[in-house]
Amino acid sequence: MSNFSSYSMKPLQFLNMAGSVLHKTFFDSTRQIAKRVYKDIVDGKRQALMTVALEDKSEMQIYLSLDHSEYRGTINFSQFRRQIGVLVSRYAARVQEEGEINLMTNEETGAQLLNIPAVVADGDQLNVLVLGWISKAPGTMDLQLMFLDPEQFRKPEGEEAEPASE
Repeated sequence: MSNFSSYSMKPLQFLNMAGSVLHKTFFDSTRQIAKRVYKDIVDGKRQALMTVALEDKSEMQIYLSLDHSEYRGTINFSQFRRQIGVLVSRYAARVQEEGEINLMTNEETGAQLLNIPAVVADGDQLNVLVLGWISKAPGTMDLQLMFLDPEQFRKPEGEEAEPASE
């Protein structure tokens, strides 16, 4: 029987774990598996990804969902995977720097959001991807990828926005 319990992580630990889970899912898995996960989450399904063993010997079931309602353009697997790559790279850099982690918390639901966006340009169009999470039950973590309205990240006329590169 699995041992599920409550567990608390430091922000850098969480960032490292989340980046690893996303990398394993979309880059270390076969393309077929990654595309199946992508298709499920684009279709609005909550996808079980993996069970992670924690330091205290308990386990955590990781789920993934996607809100792409603010995505500009037509989303496809290659573009999505590129966006995930930028997000994971930003997380790895922040972990390596041991930099500040700006977390935003919804006081009502307890959901949290990492304010480390992946801003990627596709032609003239910008898309912004962030990761949030919530624990809906002990021993579970729901990772929630979401595209944000890119207009809120545009710089005023005359200043160029700096999209992240791969």
